[in-house]
Amino acid sequence: MQIKEENEKLKKEVEEFKNKYLRALADYQNLQKRMLEEKKEWEKRIKKEFFLKILPFLDNLEKAEMNKTVKTRV
Repeated sequence: MQIKEENEKLKKEVEEFKNKYLRALADYQNLQKRMLEEKKEWEKRIKKEFFLKILPFLDNLEKAEMNKTVKTRV
């Protein structure tokens, strides 16, 4: 009877370790997904900020080019 009880106890322990492993694996996979999503969001923000900062410069450059073209025609 004692061997049977020990066997059942060990089976329960194995099942508990398996469940803990599967939870930890799922947590890790979720962390990887979340980090990838955050990285994509940061890339979007950086690109947006870059273009917002460079747009006034590009507008001025375009105006200067148009002004140059108008002056050369006159």
